[in-house]
Amino acid sequence: MVLNAAVATRKPVVACLLGYAGKTPDGVRTATTLEEAAVVAVGLAGREVAAIARPPATTGGARGAVRGLYAGGTLCDEARRIVTGARHHFTDFGAEEYTRGRPHPIIDPGRRHTALVEAGGDPSVSVILLDLVLGDCAHPDPAGALRPAFNEARARRSGRGLALVAHVVGTDQDPQGLEKQEQGLRDLGAIVCVSNRIAAEDGPDARRDGPCRLSAICSTSRRRPSWSARSSSPRRWSPRAFRCSGSTGGLRRGRRARVALVRRGRRGESRRARSSSCRPPDPRRRSSRDRCGAGHDARDTVLHAGPPISWDRMSGPMRGGIVGALIYEALATAWEDAERLVTRGAIRFDSCHHHATVGPMAGATTASMPVLVVENHHAGNRAYSTLNEGLGKVLRYGAYSPDVIDRLRWFRDVVGPALGEAVRRAGGVDLRALIAQAVQMGDECHNRNRAASALLIKALAPEIAGLDLAAAERTRILAFAASNEHLFLNVGMAACKAAMDPAHGVPHSTLVTAMARNGTEFGIRVSGLGDRWFTGPAGTPQGLYFPGFGPGDANPDIGDSAITETAGLGGFAMGGAPPSSSSSAARRPTHWRTRG
Repeated sequence: MVLNAAVATRKPVVACLLGYAGKTPDGVRTATTLEEAAVVAVGLAGREVAAIARPPATTGGARGAVRGLYAGGTLCDEARRIVTGARHHFTDFGAEEYTRGRPHPIIDPGRRHTALVEAGGDPSVSVILLDLVLGDCAHPDPAGALRPAFNEARARRSGRGLALVAHVVGTDQDPQGLEKQEQGLRDLGAIVCVSNRIAAEDGPDARRDGPCRLSAICSTSRRRPSWSARSSSPRRWSPRAFRCSGSTGGLRRGRRARVALVRRGRRGESRRARSSSCRPPDPRRRSSRDRCGAGHDARDTVLHAGPPISWDRMSGPMRGGIVGALIYEALATAWEDAERLVTRGAIRFDSCHHHATVGPMAGATTASMPVLVVENHHAGNRAYSTLNEGLGKVLRYGAYSPDVIDRLRWFRDVVGPALGEAVRRAGGVDLRALIAQAVQMGDECHNRNRAASALLIKALAPEIAGLDLAAAERTRILAFAASNEHLFLNVGMAACKAAMDPAHGVPHSTLVTAMARNGTEFGIRVSGLGDRWFTGPAGTPQGLYFPGFGPGDANPDIGDSAITETAGLGGFAMGGAPPSSSSSAARRPTHWRTRG
């Protein structure tokens, strides 16, 4: 099926299907090794391919067994097919049985290092064959981390030599640096090969006498073959120096005391700040009215993402989200109506965080919007978030066209009540267990929520199917949920908010309890510093753009979703997740640039 689809592209195709012995359709070039596939592909693209010369192999003594200790499964399979024989043994430490409940060996090579030391004590093993994989989320110095384990393995040899043959997958643009890692291996006495194929073919003949200061059997110059890929690592963004801005609101002292995680002892005793785990969400559906009320008509208040900000300083997407929210609440019919309400002081703004609420992107939240309720059973507090609208033209990106407003009202009238009843019938959803499972399946619960969303709808779909609701509406709800891979994002954000709020308000604590962006500023809150926000200019993320768009179309960072990183998910869990898309195609309408 894959090969037939490749032919249908009508483009030159090179296939390396390890172990495949079937028929290959016309138009597909096959390769038996990864190296051959790369060379053929570059040649078909009209690029010059440098010859990969191999010096004569160095040999010494009787051959022993090869122990292959790999982090990459494909590389391990390729080497296993080249090095044949029952006495040789290969292990893919990236396989599920070795990564269940622990990081991938590319990130944490500890388990592989243990196997290396054990192989050193096995007199039948004479060659260790392994790979080092570089990249943004990989171990910062895999060659350096390998040194103690290999030295201990050699110490167990009792005078017998042990050869280490390695292939490094990466480029000089990777954070670890290809040349630096290869040199680190050579300093260790390893044989460094330019391809996994050469390492596997010549590894069994490696010299293993003496103190294991071995001459390389492959090129060791800085010059790499012309087909060696060059990746560009994205720049790491960080907020600029923070400045302190005074509190512009926040939880009243009594409410903060209600949600703060404390073990209140005698007066003067210190309290320890810590975040709590989140248990099932409240089975009732709520509106956001109680989140917005503060001694005035809740319909007059719009909550937004990030630190507090006034209308005149808001970015285009933030203003667009607020205009859409006012249209949804029937307080305005167009941008001009909404702006008049704002400029005459009829609308009040406040940060979602001040009301135990979080909102992605613009985060616009108003009184009649249905909200998800997450309970922290340990600390007794709750957190809230609106329903996720999916991707495309949505309120959180600043869109407020009629179809956006219609979807929000469908959420209010149909989806919200249906999900509330489904959660109640299910007896709640244990979010701590769900998030743990999703992370094991590759999610980091910020940019990638595919597994978590699937697990959530799996838990609720049977209950939704049994609701006393028109069949067409049940189908529509389930179809929307199935098509929205970010369905769980808002749930996860509320879970992280519920976990972090109890740690806020602890005297002298330096724990950061919130990170958020409003499209103009990036802000943090610190546990022991009350309701103050410490803010700095929000940066514009560096990334890829869809055709026709560029940095000039991008808005500075926006949204409360950094609460996931505050709680340890998101970017801090990304090392264990598959690569996430960094593409962006949001374009600001012209009036966003000219108004205000």
